[in-house]
Formats: sequence, C-alpha cells, structure tokens
Amino acid sequence: MPPLSFSAWMDPADPAALASFEANAGRLARVYPDWYRVSATGTPFRRREAGAAHRARVLDVARVCPVRIWPMVGNRDAGQGGFDPALMRLIMGDMATRRAHIAALRRLVEEDSAQGLDLGYAGLYSSDRDAYSGFVEELCAAFRKTGLGVGVCVSAEPGDADGPGSGRALDAARLAKACDRLHLLGFHGGVEGAFGGTGDAPGPLVPSPRLGAALDRALALVPAQKLELGLPGAGCAWGPGGPPAPVPWSVWEGMVREHPPARRDPGSAELTLRPAQGEVWMGDAISLTAKLWQARLRGVAQAALLGLGGEDPRVWALLDTLPGDFLGTDRA
Repeated sequence: MPPLSFSAWMDPADPAALASFEANAGRLARVYPDWYRVSATGTPFRRREAGAAHRARVLDVARVCPVRIWPMVGNRDAGQGGFDPALMRLIMGDMATRRAHIAALRRLVEEDSAQGLDLGYAGLYSSDRDAYSGFVEELCAAFRKTGLGVGVCVSAEPGDADGPGSGRALDAARLAKACDRLHLLGFHGGVEGAFGGTGDAPGPLVPSPRLGAALDRALALVPAQKLELGLPGAGCAWGPGGPPAPVPWSVWEGMVREHPPARRDPGSAELTLRPAQGEVWMGDAISLTAKLWQARLRGVAQAALLGLGGEDPRVWALLDTLPGDFLGTDRA
C-alpha cells in the first residue's frame, strides 16, 4: 500500500491556522493556503490577509520541514462570501480574459516561491461543464511548462439540479487527466461540502455510507494515485434560524463543559452535542481514523484536512502512532 500522505488547507485570516501549521508542518506533504481571490474583471489578486509578512512566515517554515506550498484561488463573491458563477463564466467565456487570468496566476505562484496552485473555483452550473474542463486543461498545460503542480477541488456528490454548485458541472475524469491532484471534498453542506444536501439539516459531517459511495464513484473515474480525500477539521453547529456555523475544537471543548454530555454517533464515529435549541457535530482523532480507513481500504493514499487550526490536536499524535500497514510504511 502506498504511504499515507497528509496535507491541509489553511486560512491566512485565522491565527490558529498558522499556529497549527508551524507546529505540525513536518507531518504535512502540502499546504494549501487560501491566498488568492479574483476581481470583478477576472484578474487574480492576493488577499489582504495574505500579506508579505504572513507569506514569508509560511515560506520559512516550509523550507525547513520541507512542505510544498500550493496556494488556493477561489471565485468567492467579495460582498456575500459565496461563490460567484458569473465570475467564472467571464473568465472562461473570453479568450483574452482567460489567458490573462492564467498568466497572472502563474506570476503570483512564482513570485510567492510556491510549487503549485490549488483551484477552489465553485458554484458552477452543469452547462459550464465543458468550458470549465477546457479552462482547467489550458491552465494545467501552462503551469506544467514551468514545473508547477495543479490541484482541483471537486464535490463528492454528483448533484441533480442545474443550479449554481451543481456537481454535474465537474467532469472528474477529464479534470483528473489534466491536473496533478483531484481533491474529493467529502463533508457536510454545513461546512461548505457536498454531504447532507443543502446543509440546513443537522447531521454527521461525513456520513460513512455516503463517504464510501463517493469514493467508489470517484475511483471508477479517477486513478487512486491522483485522488486526495478532503476531510473537515472543524465541526459544525446548527441553531434556531440562520445558517450553520463552523466550530473549532477549542470552542467545542467549551460547549461540552457547558452542555454535557457529548455522545459518539455509531454510524460516523463523530461526536455530537445537543444544547438547548441547537445541535453540534464534531470530528476528532477517532472519527478521522474511521474516515481514513475507508480511503485506505480502497487504495487512496492522500488525504487533506480542511480548516487547519480547528482540528482536534490529537490528530497529529494519531498520525505518528498509526500502525505501519495503515500508514503504508510497513514493507515487511
């Protein structure tokens, strides 16, 4: 079995993310810092939070470990915080804009001394399927010329509707042929994932039956060596009214003290808590192991944590103590 490779996404606006990265970078293969956004004219730019001091600090740690840096770019709407499908249509639909966008991204990555780029574009319609695949193919070809890697995020659920965010907009087989890593985002809609439908209803962050089905669907289209399973670090809280909110481990611990007891869900191995007028679900080192087993049993050797800094800190000790046959380091 190939050795387990563990990576993580990092938000530069979260001090806990940087602290966790500095403490655990030696255990990571890659880090995907969310450094880039796209302007209304289709031009990529660095987020204000990803300033020179932050980037230098990340680079210093990465050189020592070493860990490879693949900054993330996304089409988030500056005002609403969601993903803007119109912005992607602007980029994909005009040849000059598309080529300028790709060239600008490559300049940013090279200026930041990174080794690749992670594409977090989302909110597409199924009618965008061919255009997006063609865009990714062109970008990957341009990056490959200078030895830069490219990762692409895809939804674990195929989706049915042709609304923004349709899973049918992502041709996993075609995208995997073009890129170096295909990130299968396997988590509840409440934490920006695909599981659990819209995310309005409380439930496990990663329901085990859906995870297994999603992995099987992906592996029917994508070689196992290109697939990387994305799993949530933080938990999720549902309350009366309003959208679900992310819950980092430090907040979860306070909730447990205030509203005991926490219970472990037998189906997902996750922890759940039901304070008055609410419901909270949280993954920990035990539930993460259960998810990783599903991937390892199918030959998937790469996994990544979404929301670095919000995880159960015991996850890192877990990665040091898992048996060799699980980690893929037992060659006897």
